[in-house]
Amino acid sequence: MNITIKPMTLEHLNQIKDDLKLEFDEFWNENVLKGELKNKDSTYIVAIDEQNNVVRICWNMATY
Repeated sequence: MNITIKPMTLEHLNQIKDDLKLEFDEFWNENVLKGELKNKDSTYIVAIDEQNNVVRICWNMATY
């Protein structure tokens, strides 16, 4: 399997939004992640498979 790492976009979020409801608590929901994608101090990346499916997300929130 070939995996590509890319910055996360709203398109990726739309692809995984239903999984967020199943896999995470209420904190990690679509609205929270939409806001985080706009946050210049947060970095979100996704691993994409050969069929352009998100297989992983990863984030780093800067703290000062």
